[in-house]
Amino acid sequence: HPLWVLGGGVLGDLGGFVAATYARGIPLFLIPTTLLAMVDAHIGGKNGLDEGEKNLLGTVRMPEQVYVDPHFLWTLPRPYFREGLVELLKTLLLDPDSFPLPSSEHLKNPGLRYLLPLLQRAIEVKGWLVHQDPEDHGVRQVLNLGHTLGHALEAWSRYRIRHGMAVAWGMIRELWMGVAAGLTPEQLAEDITDRLAQARLLPDIASPSWEQLRPHLLRDKKRASHGSLTLILLRAPGSPLRHTMTLEEARRLYDISLDLYKE
Repeated sequence: HPLWVLGGGVLGDLGGFVAATYARGIPLFLIPTTLLAMVDAHIGGKNGLDEGEKNLLGTVRMPEQVYVDPHFLWTLPRPYFREGLVELLKTLLLDPDSFPLPSSEHLKNPGLRYLLPLLQRAIEVKGWLVHQDPEDHGVRQVLNLGHTLGHALEAWSRYRIRHGMAVAWGMIRELWMGVAAGLTPEQLAEDITDRLAQARLLPDIASPSWEQLRPHLLRDKKRASHGSLTLILLRAPGSPLRHTMTLEEARRLYDISLDLYKE
């Protein structure tokens, strides 16, 4: 029998895990009810359960169908809606066709009519990346933009910081690390920082030190082997780069990024 899941990212992850493991696999159908699930969590087959760190248990199980009904967005509490806007912006930043990015005002108060083409394009971009790399071993990893540092921030805060806000912070820090590495234009980092800050999508915290984040980064499933770290840096909208560095180099770039942009 197929498994139908109606809900947000947590239920989708749980449903995907069950569908992948029950009776060695059963068909899965997803109906996302949150913006975060519509643009990210329910697209692509990855599911994960937290075990000490983020998503350490999980499988890849592609759904048979994903049914997206934007009318569910009217039912969302504001904090959940705002989390989805961060993932929406992240995905549009990866668009090779450079789809127009939402302004800070539209990120703050997007109407459903304005949101629909952005939602459709974000789903298309993620679907295209998943199609190129369904098992997440190559080009699909650019979707991790903001997530490696963001997940470390979540764990450091003992998950008091919501996922979307942590990813927004992670994107900003990785953008400024890209500036420090000479790979990201400073104007791009300033532009995205201003959009997220003015839309009030960044957590109201002072960034933790590298030493506070380091133990969580070492346990993150996205880290590279042999003590190195891979981050997604942006050379331009639609031009992401998987950049692998030693932990010492990552620490140096992180510390420089704190000087370049202070909360």
